[in-house]
Amino acid sequence: MTWGEVDREVNALAGGLGTLGLPAHSRVALVLGNSIEFVVSCFAILRAGLVAVPLNPGGTVPELTTQLTDAGAAVVFCDDEVTGSVSLAVPSARLVVVGGSASSEREVDYAQLLERGAGRGVEVTTGGEDLAILLFTSGTGGMPKGAMLSNRALLANVDNVLA
Repeated sequence: MTWGEVDREVNALAGGLGTLGLPAHSRVALVLGNSIEFVVSCFAILRAGLVAVPLNPGGTVPELTTQLTDAGAAVVFCDDEVTGSVSLAVPSARLVVVGGSASSEREVDYAQLLERGAGRGVEVTTGGEDLAILLFTSGTGGMPKGAMLSNRALLANVDNVLA
């Protein structure tokens, strides 16, 4: 994909997320492997004014339960292979299934969410010190803990890399 194509898909997915009725700053987890869908989903979550919570798709149900509960995830993007584990880990969250098809009312296909958002405008209402990403530590010194990164911190990181 070109960067222009990524940007268009990010806009469409952010618009699709807008159809789910989530308030700003809602936490949206990503239980996805390394893929273009992970990249697009993460940027779309941020563009929609939501908080991205990337998690390990190889996590066990108890690990996912702890992290998804601690994060307060309202929506979870998940690969088709881990949908069952994610469903067990957080029975109340809405699931966006990547690489498969929705099989219940609480699930929506990634492709359908893209279609819903195509052509919709997205008004960004977050920035600065608003929480952007919640990353969990590895837990080598105890239980994994959520590390909060603001939008400003992410931009500072980009500036540092560019320098």
